[in-house]
Amino acid sequence: PFTQALLGYEKTITCIDGTKLKYSVPELSPDNKSLIFSGKGMPIIDGWGKIIGYGDLAIVVKHEYPTSLTEKQKKALKNF
Repeated sequence: PFTQALLGYEKTITCIDGTKLKYSVPELSPDNKSLIFSGKGMPIIDGWGKIIGYGDLAIVVKHEYPTSLTEKQKKALKNF
C-alpha cells in the first residue's frame, strides 16, 4: 500500500525449499527496486538429478497507489 511505500515495511515469504525469508524494504524505496537473495532461488540440478546448490531469488518491489482519495486524505496530503 501507499503508506508502506513511503514508510517502509518488513515481510516474510516462504522460499522454494520451504524455509522462511524475512526481508525489509526501506522507506522511500523506488518502484521496481530489486532485492537479491543469494542461494534462495530455484535448485541447481546436475546431470544425475542431484541438487548441487540453489540459484538466487529476486524480489521486485511494486508499489500500490490509491485510485481515489477522500477529502480528509487529500487535505492531509496537502498539509504535508
